[in-house]
Amino acid sequence: MLNKIEKMNIDENKKHFIYFAIGKSFEDQKKYEQSYQFIKLANESVNKNIDQDILKKEILKYRNIKKIFDDADLVYPNANKLFQKKNYFYYWVTKIWNYFGTSASFIS
Repeated sequence: MLNKIEKMNIDENKKHFIYFAIGKSFEDQKKYEQSYQFIKLANESVNKNIDQDILKKEILKYRNIKKIFDDADLVYPNANKLFQKKNYFYYWVTKIWNYFGTSASFIS
């Protein structure tokens, strides 16, 4: 069977499936050294296909999101009135309206 697999023309992206299957077969036969070799080959084959820059991309996404919110003023200036819903609502509505260039004087 191993000779047949070597002769077959298998895509590099799909070899890991066969390697895992052979490794499992040897493990079932309690041939652990051979099983280890094929499972190791399978893992190496899978790792070739994985994008190595995943962590870098995630860090870049985090920094971009952080940059968006660094510029926003999300802190209520008077913490004592935080739970007074009317004042808090008017504060944010006027802030939003002023941000978009429209007067919010009709609210009060």
